[in-house]
Parts: sequence; C-alpha cells; structure tokens
Amino acid sequence: MKQLLLLSILTCLLFLYSCDFRKKRNNISLDLEYDAGKLKLDYPRELDTIFTWIDYSDYSCGHRRKTRISKSKLRNVKETGFAYSVDFPDTINQITIIQPDYPDCYQDYELADLLAASLGVYEEKYTGYSMLWLKKDIQTISGSNFGILGLEVYDDVSKKLIDSSIEIFTLRNNELITIEFYCKNDNCEGFVEEKLTEIERIKLD
Repeated sequence: MKQLLLLSILTCLLFLYSCDFRKKRNNISLDLEYDAGKLKLDYPRELDTIFTWIDYSDYSCGHRRKTRISKSKLRNVKETGFAYSVDFPDTINQITIIQPDYPDCYQDYELADLLAASLGVYEEKYTGYSMLWLKKDIQTISGSNFGILGLEVYDDVSKKLIDSSIEIFTLRNNELITIEFYCKNDNCEGFVEEKLTEIERIKLD
C-alpha cells in the first residue's frame, strides 16, 4: 500500500513538472529549403521575437537564409555581407537557424570535414582568449548525424566568462542545416550544458 501511494505521488509530481516545463517553452516548426525536411524545436518563452532575413555573401553558395529567435528587450541585428557592417550588442541571448539560399552547395562535403573546418574558425575567432570545449563530436539526433560544438570563452585577465555557444549542423539532401545557440553577458553560466540537453529534443523529419 505504501509503495502504491509513493508511486502515485511520484507520478503526480512528474505530471506537474511536465506541465510547468511546457508553460515555460515555445515551439517552432520550420519547413527547410530545397526539400531538406521539417525542423521542430522548443525554446525558452523569454525568447519572444522571431525574424528571418538573407545574409548575403560575395558568392551564391555563401548566401544564408537565417531565422533568429531572441529577446525583444535586446537589440536585434541582421548581419549581412562578406564583411559585417553592424555592431553587435554587448548582451546577446539567441538561437539562429541557418539554411542555404542557393541549392546543392554541399554535395561533396562530409560532416567530419565540416566539423574540423568549424573548429578552425572558432580557434581563429577567439585567438588570445581561453577556450573551454565542452563538446566537439558527431552525435545522432532525431535519426540524423549532427556535428556538435559546445564552447565557453573566458577573458584571460579577468577569468570572466564572455561567450557561450552551441553550434550543431547536419547535411540533408546536399544542404547544410545549422542551428546556433549563443549567449553573451546575459546570465550565461551553465548555458552550454543546458543546450546540450535541449538539442536532444530537436526533431528533423
């Protein structure tokens, strides 16, 4: 009898936690370009602004269609061009879904090669800072293989955490699909670990 009562209490607590969790989350369902499938993910309700634009490069395969989810109280920017001409705000908390604006640019690429190339980009970007890699691997999510990079960046002098990011990417129908989670100066402690758990709920059909 006591075991049955305990089981009933645990079931109720799990149900209440699940309801509370759903109240704090929103969902987005996005049809990807060029028959790359449908992407579904949930995200914190505090990210209350969604917008889409084209980030143009100096060649067609460099053009990117970006959908960004962020906080309305923070200044939102739409970077574009070979050399960005916008100033990014000091505080950022956002998710960016990136897909090609031009088809068939990644038919000769392998996921492992893209992972190695992305590592090099981060190493160059954060030269002079301390980098702590929490994840750099290939993992299966929703039946697809994703390259995953989870990174914390610290100031060498103050030892302060300045950037936290997760980048995941996969190849679908010869198209590169990328999702970036980025936090800067906005209570970012534990951000990477939290997103590493959240990405396991992503659905890609």
